[in-house]
Amino acid sequence: MDSQTLLLLAPIAGVIALAYAFVTAGWIGKQDAGNTEMKTIASKIQEGAMAFLGAEYRVLGLFVLVVAGVLVGLNVSTGKGSPLIGVAFVVGALCSALAGFAGMRVATQANVRTAAAARTGLSPALTVAFRGGAVMGMSVVGLALLGLGLMVPSSTSGPGELPVLSEIDRDDVQRIEISLGQLDKMVITGSMDAGWTIVAPFEAEADDLMVRSLLKVFQDPVRMDVKVDEGEEALETYLVDDQNGALVELFGAGEAPLVSVVIGGDMPGGHSFVRLPGSQVVYRARVGSRGRVDRDFSEWRDKMVVQDNPEEVRWIALTRGGETLRFLRAELGPPGPDGTPNLGPWVYLEDPEFPVD
Repeated sequence: MDSQTLLLLAPIAGVIALAYAFVTAGWIGKQDAGNTEMKTIASKIQEGAMAFLGAEYRVLGLFVLVVAGVLVGLNVSTGKGSPLIGVAFVVGALCSALAGFAGMRVATQANVRTAAAARTGLSPALTVAFRGGAVMGMSVVGLALLGLGLMVPSSTSGPGELPVLSEIDRDDVQRIEISLGQLDKMVITGSMDAGWTIVAPFEAEADDLMVRSLLKVFQDPVRMDVKVDEGEEALETYLVDDQNGALVELFGAGEAPLVSVVIGGDMPGGHSFVRLPGSQVVYRARVGSRGRVDRDFSEWRDKMVVQDNPEEVRWIALTRGGETLRFLRAELGPPGPDGTPNLGPWVYLEDPEFPVD
């Protein structure tokens, strides 16, 4: 599900949550509030609670206005961000205040009705109590989703204004270049049919599965779904600057790349911070994990053992981290009529007397 769909669903979900809270609050108001003495006490409690809330909101209102002004001033003075951050702060505060008002009002109503319902049994009392608490919870969730759903589209670029990396045909790719920083660069050449070969910084057969996995990311359009930030400091913050970014370029037969993108830090859900070369704008896009490309180049080697004549191999030694595993395959008898060696299965040797390079 893309971000634009989520932005549409958020306010809808918020309205549904608020509708549930409204209907539940009405149901609580219709429940028996008990005898006259209970109603009198509940009325005093509600009156005191609302008076406290009013006094609190008057103080918080001034605080919210001051902080909103400071946020707007800082954003305007630095030339970064948007003055809408102040508006977003005020809207968030209003949503919080409305949730608190609704929760306090319904809670004071539910208290006495829970006590009245308890006279007939535990189950009716718990029903009123839980539904009273649900009004507060759904009010918070509903107002949060509604506020975010209304504010986020106004602070981000529309879908038509964001760049898109066009899809590629994997069969057209003939060269892959991955640059980590300004010094480390790996070049892989080949094709989907003939396989892939690392030609720099060393020569080796490339891991076909890893290359195919990378190309699969770009076989569909990659949309920059959110403009995150821009400027030199932003590039460094999100790891898409020249020193920290992972530049991925896919080439066809020509010199111009089919795809060129700088991948920075990761986000949940397969998203990463990205930048287009020559730009100082940071976007969010679904390009998979940065770890897909930000790894030691030796890991791109083919993991399979390839021999022109595998029947000639009699033993294998695998060394990593100071530990060595050795395997032996012995001849069981004379070769067959066609000269094929009669070899047994591979056997792991715990303490063989073979030298290891």
